[in-house]
Amino acid sequence: MFSTRQTSAVPPEAPPHRERSSRLRAYRHDSSERGTVIALVGELDLDATALLIGSVGTCLRSGARVITVDLSALTFCDIGGLNAFLAAAGSAGAAGGRLRLENPTPAVARLFALTGTANALLAPAPPVRTALAVPQNCPDLDAR
Repeated sequence: MFSTRQTSAVPPEAPPHRERSSRLRAYRHDSSERGTVIALVGELDLDATALLIGSVGTCLRSGARVITVDLSALTFCDIGGLNAFLAAAGSAGAAGGRLRLENPTPAVARLFALTGTANALLAPAPPVRTALAVPQNCPDLDAR
């Protein structure tokens, strides 16, 4: 699934990762539009953190500098998983990149909100004006 080529861009303290965890799967997709995306499927607990950290490290060693992690199929995340996200974000930053987490399930979003890590980890939502199509000939409601 992931290669294990090493360079000095990733701090050496990243633990070696297992290719498979019984409760977590990581799928990598590289595209010209979104860059590198890792989709996490299953449960991220202390036993599965090495897979996440190792997957991010592999992406960084292959040259990726913006890594998006899709959390839409992550059904569980405990404090060990949260610490792994923070460590992976730190590794990305040390390598001159960044880690963006997107599409958290309600339970995972709640964990981020309760621990105050949502702003640091989650990718910002698109601004409302770009999310809504505003007609060109629409009068400005603030001009009253």
